[in-house]
Amino acid sequence: MNKYMNMNNRNKKNGMLKWVGLVELIMGAMNLSNGLLSMYVLFSKGQEVLDEIEKTNHITVTMQEMTISVLVTVVLGAAMLAAGLIAMMFNGIKGKEKLPFIMGIILLACILISNIINIVMLRSSFSLSFILWVVIHGLYLYGAYRNKQNIEAENL
Repeated sequence: MNKYMNMNNRNKKNGMLKWVGLVELIMGAMNLSNGLLSMYVLFSKGQEVLDEIEKTNHITVTMQEMTISVLVTVVLGAAMLAAGLIAMMFNGIKGKEKLPFIMGIILLACILISNIINIVMLRSSFSLSFILWVVIHGLYLYGAYRNKQNIEAENL
């Protein structure tokens, strides 16, 4: 009987949310591993890394600024990984339609904060990759919104 109850709670899946969720999952895993590796390198060879940044980019960055930048990468990677998992697990499930939508908003906020931190703290310029991430996270949010609409429409 429990098997049939679960089938009644599952609505039509949103294909866009599923595919963008898969992209978020893969890219989140890559960003998280990149951030963790960067953190390891930063803490094991801190001053050498800072000297290399100063030498190649002609800017002086403190250990605190680099640590914050690396932590932002780790947090963003973890958020993307979580968003991808949520999209894959809760896509089309009644009662869980708000979770992917909330994650989409969190993703857009994280990428905006990340870009602001990189521009202000690391004195970098506006990155074109920011636009790509806004598009990907925007598609995730749109897919989550459509998922929410589909579930609500089927439950009327």
